[in-house]
Amino acid sequence: MQRAVAASLALLFVAGLLGACARLPFRTADPAPAQPAQARGPTRTPATTQESTSTPASTPASPTDAIVGHTWQWTGLLSPTEEMDVYAWDRYTVRFLPTGRIELTADCRSGRGDWSATGEHGIEIGPVELGQASCPSGSLSERFATELRRSSAWLLGEGGELYLELPEDSGVLRFRRQR
Repeated sequence: MQRAVAASLALLFVAGLLGACARLPFRTADPAPAQPAQARGPTRTPATTQESTSTPASTPASPTDAIVGHTWQWTGLLSPTEEMDVYAWDRYTVRFLPTGRIELTADCRSGRGDWSATGEHGIEIGPVELGQASCPSGSLSERFATELRRSSAWLLGEGGELYLELPEDSGVLRFRRQR
């Protein structure tokens, strides 16, 4: 009897975990059909002639150009165990600079750090240094800085949202571009 109850609880836990993972923006129920390279966005290829070396100003030189230079406001976290919305968007921001540095606001604390691209959509952030200000109870400043450092990949959504994937399918940070 106890084994049957334990097996049922384990099955419910796994089903809930799979349901939560299905909502992550990096996961799809069906594999996406293969698309030609132009449909995914422009990429830079080695030029074979003098004429083909010019790139239009609107074409990013690398995939990360889409996220560099903008201020991104943290709007939430989605993980297999938690779904959290952040309503004070202006208090939690990150800006990726082309120099490989980031500037961030984490509630009442400002900070900076390093970032680098690791592959086409891979990202590595850290170390991150936060100012010494003491934020009020309930602040997400430490959590924001910690989760940023854990980011391992990025993706731009169809609506222009930025998603930073956390390692080992542990979650996704959701951002919107500051207007």
